[in-house]
Amino acid sequence: MRAELMAPPDWSMQSFLRFCGELRQRNFDIVHVHYPSIGHRHSLCPHLLGTMKVAKKAVVTLHEYTYMPILQRASTHVFRLTADLLLFTTEAELTRYGRSGVPRRVIHVGSSIPACSLDPPRSPTVLYFGQIRPEKGLEEFFELARRSLQLGRPYNFRVIGSVPPRRSDFYRDMRARSDPGIEWLMNLPSEQVSELMTSSLAAYLPFPDGASYRRTSLLAALTNGLPVITTIGPATPREMIDVLLPATGPCDALVHLERLNSCSADLHAYSSKGRSFAEKFSWAEIARQHEQAYMEALSID
Repeated sequence: MRAELMAPPDWSMQSFLRFCGELRQRNFDIVHVHYPSIGHRHSLCPHLLGTMKVAKKAVVTLHEYTYMPILQRASTHVFRLTADLLLFTTEAELTRYGRSGVPRRVIHVGSSIPACSLDPPRSPTVLYFGQIRPEKGLEEFFELARRSLQLGRPYNFRVIGSVPPRRSDFYRDMRARSDPGIEWLMNLPSEQVSELMTSSLAAYLPFPDGASYRRTSLLAALTNGLPVITTIGPATPREMIDVLLPATGPCDALVHLERLNSCSADLHAYSSKGRSFAEKFSWAEIARQHEQAYMEALSID
């Protein structure tokens, strides 16, 4: 299978029509739209791509449907008329979208960071990992660090991530508010991030809406055998809870850290469970599922 990543310079009507012409010349079997993506903004052109005869079939992946603004969420129902197959990244998203005459299936996202091949000794380091933006639980991570430092516990705290351009003011504000003892490491190569995960004690990722399959930072930690202390919410799959350390706040998180730091058997157990669980979300498996989806789309009359 040969796949190419393509997009017009922008999603104005003029650029869109020119782009459609380029696609027709290539005679693709499948055009696969990921919606929303950076650059779509308020354009409805992505919704119409499946009607422009640019490929034999059109597949659409709807990312985080539940969390879209209401008007954007409403616009996605146009895909019921223009797509041949709809993909979702979680069962909850598929269910929320509702019934459709278009076939649907779930293909989970994978880890944003590769698995580290090394097995270094672990330091008493606690990581926060992900994009630096609101509603990701960074404030709770700060509180955990503050409590730990006040109690004289031996833990080091690191924030590893990247900053979307729109969130630069938020990043500067949060960094100014953080304890001087917290180390910030931004825009590291993925291989270095995986090594830091493999050599740390735990990650504290207190997602406000709970852990779920849509959290690639969570999958990255599990892929690298890093025990994850996190919140449990309505969207947290039952099978995922077994590999996590549930915490309702920084106090619970600190209890988990003490346990992992004092009991190497527990640390090893959660590390192994996380790695085994994450194997289901390898990119090789995700690629295989996409191949099946494309074959399904091409078989639709």
